Amino acid sequence: MERHVHCLTFPMCVCVNGGVRLGRALGYTPHLTPGTARYAVVSGELGSAATWPVALSSRPSTIIPMQITPEDDDAKDFIAVVERIVDGLLRRDKPSSRALIKIDNWFGSNWLQFSGTVMGAFGVANSNLTVPPFVPNRVVLQRRFAAPLYDEVDSGELLHLDIPSSVAMTRRVSDIAPATSLVWYSGNSQSSGQGCIMAYVPEGDAYWSWYAAWANRGAWHIVKAIGVRPQDLLHLMDPSKSRQLDGESD
Repeated sequence: MERHVHCLTFPMCVCVNGGVRLGRALGYTPHLTPGTARYAVVSGELGSAATWPVALSSRPSTIIPMQITPEDDDAKDFIAVVERIVDGLLRRDKPSSRALIKIDNWFGSNWLQFSGTVMGAFGVANSNLTVPPFVPNRVVLQRRFAAPLYDEVDSGELLHLDIPSSVAMTRRVSDIAPATSLVWYSGNSQSSGQGCIMAYVPEGDAYWSWYAAWANRGAWHIVKAIGVRPQDLLHLMDPSKSRQLDGESD
């Protein structure tokens, strides 16, 4: 199905699997129309991003499983971990939409410092959570999926912008991507033998935010978890155990 990608204020983007792959040349915005692909020069300073559309339809009992096509720098087994984590989060929370962002390389848990104060065993509860200020040239891919089935849709406005840090710290997730579950994962896992995932998950008026890292030691193992327990990550990956995240037992 052909889609129209509109008003993406970022350089040289092309559609990939319904998402947006980012280039590094500045000053172009893609406009994909049926049967054509053209680029238009844009000018002026970047303003605040428009809010992403939010699906308000009812939730079905099944969802479309997350599918990520591994790239040359991706370890297939780590990509399988990302897919299962994302699916587990949807089974648990069923947000109005989800966004998946690939960062070019491993990133540390210090990115969670933008989340606020840790509250409770499962993660960070913060209604003023701001978008982590990854520089745009680190963002490889952005994809977006909408309820009720979580099929892939237009990727929307780019989450990460080239803006001053003072402005970046005012970009609240609830304003930029309301009711959206945001998941970042690292690239270059094939050669580095390590990978990480960070998630901002809507929890009522606040967000559950967490970070986890994996290392390939013959198999991929959790080596660090902040804001989430390793056993909870394993439950997210295993549908038969996911009920335990809601405080229930099998």
